[in-house]
Amino acid sequence: MKEIVKKWIRKSDHDFRNIELIIEEDLYDLVCFHGQQCIEKLLKAYLIHNDKNIDKTHDLLKLLSECSSLDTSFDSLKKQCSQLNDFAVDARYPGEDIEQDEAQTAYKITQELREFILGKIQ
Repeated sequence: MKEIVKKWIRKSDHDFRNIELIIEEDLYDLVCFHGQQCIEKLLKAYLIHNDKNIDKTHDLLKLLSECSSLDTSFDSLKKQCSQLNDFAVDARYPGEDIEQDEAQTAYKITQELREFILGKIQ
């Protein structure tokens, strides 16, 4: 595996570890934000693993589309990526209240997507 791919995976692991540390601390906005960030970094790692250039974007659906052009099984992730997509920005600002159930859902989606994408890289 390319060293740069390993670095993207390590960065995504940091986001995932943050979720595990804060899920029980009522920091629901951070759970959602780090979930989105984790998957963004893994999608980018997959693209780099497949010798694709990556855009500077936080849009999971755009990244997913690029991954799907390489492997159509990524199409099955569209609904989940859509759910996480808004958390790249919205979860970081006042006025967007995130409830516990929404954070739990984001965590579960992140776990599922993470497992899928890592399976495609390794």
